[in-house]
Amino acid sequence: MFCPLRFVMFASLLSSLPASVLALEKDIFYVGVDASHVWFTEFEDDTPAYLARVGIRPSRYYALEIGQLAFFDMRNRFNNDAGDVVDMRIKDGGVFSLSVLGTYPLGRRLSVQGRLGLSLWSVFYELESSAFPGVVTNRKDDDRGISAGVGLTYDLNKVIGIHGGLDYFSYQPSIPPHDDGRETVPAVSLGITVRPL
Repeated sequence: MFCPLRFVMFASLLSSLPASVLALEKDIFYVGVDASHVWFTEFEDDTPAYLARVGIRPSRYYALEIGQLAFFDMRNRFNNDAGDVVDMRIKDGGVFSLSVLGTYPLGRRLSVQGRLGLSLWSVFYELESSAFPGVVTNRKDDDRGISAGVGLTYDLNKVIGIHGGLDYFSYQPSIPPHDDGRETVPAVSLGITVRPL
């Protein structure tokens, strides 16, 4: 689920850094919006998503970034521990992340990034069991985990770049029988990065 308050709070924190730091580069701040796709391997299902990013880059070799990955409606059916058929719908959900990025230039316009950070999950479910037809149970999962990924950025000019990435998020589902261990959730993304002059 996209959390505007949390996203704005951290973006404001980045923007409040001392002027001496901000003077390092004109394009120290950047924002990005990506179209993404997320795979829940434990549920054997996937869903489209979008990723909003805000970052600060004190050096061409590293950056600090916050992101909000929000995914859309997803439905799944599985058997629970009692053998009942359960219809699950993820109504809303998302991952808030705080990451450190390392960047290595491959040329004047192309660069590769590595990412490592922390992720905060919020997932809202609807569950309906064949044992109780018509009875819908609402449930919310909150979790913390590690995120890591790699990406490429191609700068079209000094302001706009094209960004693509592959990220992995650690997540612990709480719905039996999928609650027996942490899941690694991959997400691919493609979008634009804008650096205001």
